[in-house]
Amino acid sequence: MKRALLLLAACPTLAHANFDRFIDDSKITTTFRMDYIDLHSDGFGTEASGFPDYDMGTWAQSAKVSYQSGYISEHFGIDVDAYAVDPIGNQGEGFATREIVRANNDGDPVGFVKLPQYYLKQKFSIGDASIELFQGRRVLFEYGGTSVENNAAMSSYNSLSSEIKNDNWFVKLAYIKEYSDSDEIDNAKLTTAEGDTIDYILTADFNYTKDNNEYRYYITESEGYMIKHQVRLARKFEPNSYLPPSKITATATYEKGYSNYKNMTANSRYFDDYAAIYEIGAEFFIDKGYMKFAYNYSDSDKKEGLGKFSLNMANNVQGSQDSLTSGNAWDYANNKEHAFMIAYFKDVGEDFTLGVDARGGFFKYQGDTITEGEVSLVSLWHPKKMPNLSVSFVVARDQSFKRDYFNTPYMVDGKFRRSNGHAYVSTIKYSF
Repeated sequence: MKRALLLLAACPTLAHANFDRFIDDSKITTTFRMDYIDLHSDGFGTEASGFPDYDMGTWAQSAKVSYQSGYISEHFGIDVDAYAVDPIGNQGEGFATREIVRANNDGDPVGFVKLPQYYLKQKFSIGDASIELFQGRRVLFEYGGTSVENNAAMSSYNSLSSEIKNDNWFVKLAYIKEYSDSDEIDNAKLTTAEGDTIDYILTADFNYTKDNNEYRYYITESEGYMIKHQVRLARKFEPNSYLPPSKITATATYEKGYSNYKNMTANSRYFDDYAAIYEIGAEFFIDKGYMKFAYNYSDSDKKEGLGKFSLNMANNVQGSQDSLTSGNAWDYANNKEHAFMIAYFKDVGEDFTLGVDARGGFFKYQGDTITEGEVSLVSLWHPKKMPNLSVSFVVARDQSFKRDYFNTPYMVDGKFRRSNGHAYVSTIKYSF
């Protein structure tokens, strides 16, 4: 009905529309991709089942065609993405956790076809501001407290959204009704951790840049379930005799549970009342390279078990993962945890980038100090003579603590038990 109303409202304009730009400015991009993941961990289980090595490996090939139309009379258009994936070879027991290959009703890996994006778009200007409106299934990357799974097929939202820009401001707004995970074909209702329906998510993300200063504030609310705020301040520094170009960023993120969240059982909650993360980071843009240091402290009290900052604004959506200490995954946000990260990347010649990132964290639980950490080696081949081709490879090792599926550490004689994991990840991508 909403689409019909939009089209009817546009009919008087479309009757006299100029369709030439709709066709002439259209773009089609085709991407072929192969993803290989060898991921193992013995970090989850129970005392009864033990903590077996869990194989989450997957291997798949995929193709995506993205169509972006021009604008009818410079105002109305449509974008559509089509995606197909097919598994390759054997898949690990937990392949579905990577959300690249789809599992059928029997839990077996199967190929599938979906439309990750299909939406109407409209653009216009007011003064020096450009305003874009979107309605349909769309990828909403870092829209306040919501984001997407960045896999071969990205997850997306059935939503009404808008982006407003001028020289200083960039504002993102969205009203979200449903979510489509990267390995799911249909839209799904938003739900709590116990399966109750959430009618909508509202998010507003304000970004302001002036001179060398950057400011961000967002507020995201899932109806009756949770609200999240973030304030971020950043300042860029010009190079001097001591330092290269650099940037210092400070962030505070706060979330609070509403009644539908607090009424859930303790096992379904990450925290009891509220959670917060405080972060500071420094980035250095050196010659043909990049270095970053970051620290965060999380506060997420929970009387029964170990509290943790919650990423997601609903149980079946993807939350923002723009933490300053993010590495290959977003984690290290347990109650009273101190976390650190360091990363260094360097261009080697014109075709290669090599890097390393390391993260560690520690916190106290029942009198014991629990530590965890990971190290990742990253390589990227991006041949100058074939700019549409990229090949990446990541090797990662991590140590953490054994826990149950509700994040409660497994303790023996007052001491935590160490878990180990590794990952080998490669992606080959070619677009034209």
